[in-house]
Order: sequence, then C-alpha cells, then structure tokens
Amino acid sequence: MKRTLLFLAVLLLCVAVKAEPHITSVQPAHAWPAGGTYVYISGYGLVLDDRSPSPVSFGGVTATLVNPRDSSQIVVIAPPHDAGPADIVIHTFTGTITLPGGFLYGEPDSTEYETLLLPVTESVRGANGSLWEATTTISNTSDSPVFVQMSNCDRSHDTAPCPPTLIGPHETIHPRIQEWFGLATGVLVPRGALDSIDVQLRIQDISRQSQTFGTSIPVVRRDQFRRVVRLHDIPTDPQFRSTLRIYGCHPLGAIYVNIRLFDESSAKLIASTRGQGGPLYFGIGNPFSYPEVTITSLLNALPEIAAYPRIGIEVDSIYAPQDPLWAFVSVTNNETQHVTIIAPD
Repeated sequence: MKRTLLFLAVLLLCVAVKAEPHITSVQPAHAWPAGGTYVYISGYGLVLDDRSPSPVSFGGVTATLVNPRDSSQIVVIAPPHDAGPADIVIHTFTGTITLPGGFLYGEPDSTEYETLLLPVTESVRGANGSLWEATTTISNTSDSPVFVQMSNCDRSHDTAPCPPTLIGPHETIHPRIQEWFGLATGVLVPRGALDSIDVQLRIQDISRQSQTFGTSIPVVRRDQFRRVVRLHDIPTDPQFRSTLRIYGCHPLGAIYVNIRLFDESSAKLIASTRGQGGPLYFGIGNPFSYPEVTITSLLNALPEIAAYPRIGIEVDSIYAPQDPLWAFVSVTNNETQHVTIIAPD
C-alpha cells in the first residue's frame, strides 16, 4: 500500500511539473528590428507542440526553430519586428507560455549590457614584410556560464549577428573576431557579469615572432569614450610610423571629427584636418561595429609636423553637442616593427 501511494505521489508530481512549462532565461533578450539574432530560451518542460503553426513567436511573428526537440533549451532565430518590446509565446504539449515584453527590439538596453570596443581585430600585412596577427582572449572567472555576443562566425553570406557564445565557468576562449565592412567591432557582455569577464587584445608581428611577443591593445568600455580625446608625446622622426585611429561610440553610425596637431613644447597649433568614417552600407553588418577614422601615417598625411620633434593631438566631434569618441596612436619602429601604444589615460 505504501509503495502504491509513493508511486502515485511521484506520478502526480511529474504530471504537475509537466503541466507547468517554465522559462528561466532568454539570452540575449534583445535584437535589432531586422531580426536574425540567435536566441537561447532556457527552462523546463519546453517540449514544443509541433501541431502549432507557430510554436515560438515574438510579438506575434513566428520565429525560426533551430533545435525544436530539447525540453530544457530552445534555440530560435528572432524574426523581424518593429522597435519596442515583444511578447514571447511558446506553445508546448502541456500548455502555452507567454512572457510579456520578454524581448526588446532596438538598440541593446545599456542598463543590461555593456559593449566593449576591440579597436583592432583583423590580421593584416604591414610595411617591410610584417604580418600582424590579432589575438583576442576572453575569460570567465565566475562559477556560472555567461553568454557574450561578438562577430566571430562566418558571415560572408549572412548579414545577421552571430549566435551568442556561451563561456563556461572558469573557461578561457580565443575567438577569431571578424571585422565587417572594415569597421572596428566589439563584444557585448551582460552588465552583471562585467566583473567576472576579462577581455584582452594583443597584436603580434608573426614574421618576427622570435623577437617579440606582441603589444597589448586597450579594450575600451563605453564610459571611457570622451567628448575630447588628447594624445601626447608622439614622435615625428621618420624612423617611426605613427598611425592615428579614432572611433565613434554609435554602432552602425558615422563619425565626423576635427583633428588638431600641436607642438608639445609650445602648445602652438601646427596643423588641423577633418576626418569621417562609417559603414559602407548603413544598416548592414555587425550591430556592434564602430565607425572608424584612420590616418595610417601622420607624417605622410601632414608633413608640416616634421619640423617638431614631439607633437600632441586633440580630437573632437564636429557636432554640437559633441559625440563621445575614443582614439589612440600606434608608433611602429620601421626597422624592428616594435609597436608602442599611446592612448588616453
């Protein structure tokens, strides 16, 4: 009798659990209105009702199923939708789940996520036979898995963002980050996980890898962008090649900047110019791409600076109010290809 009662109790518990499918997380919980983002919906009892014409929908629009047979996690591709919140509705064999406003279309909510700028991620050939390779390292130091999003998939035939990457507890990965339309790119990290996610970026001339292990490039948070960027003590000696790179803070936007060069010893204005940068086709590409202005050789572009041994640079937006920017100068020795980074403090 006791065994029968125990069996019935377990059966009733299983039925109760099966009757109440539940969502525990949606990662990421946002997408651009064009859709195309891979979304991981986790929970339990998520056995989809394949009799439904729309097993998973966002704001009434059917999502594309990627793995419809996992009861603990559903992977879908977010459909296009107007900007704003959208309800997530999932039809399972044991009931319908509705998550009101569970997904947000538009720019990622800055209160939930932080985008980290990776200024240089492409591997390219340089002067004097140099071959520069960029290496990105991302570590999760916490006891919990963390989803991050970045441009690390083959998107040669796809303009949608890459699927989120799951980094396990205490796991370190070396993703190959791909630029899109020549723009700098970023990594989107949940704000609550910022203290446990370490991101490092390094470039190395692998044609001389026996002589150097490379140079660290700053990874930049949004609060490090400035209205005015000042860089100091930049050499003009022709044995060095000084490259200026400037970044806007609006993904898929454009930047228009004023660039002023000063004599460091007297603060005299030597030269000024303007620059602009942005995607070739607006609305296409990685939504975490940053517009960039690059002057590959300051000495070649502005030869008047040669009369001054050290110069300073000041950069700001031509707009009022000014858009925040970030910039740095890489100083490369033409003989050894050793690189020194001059960045804002």
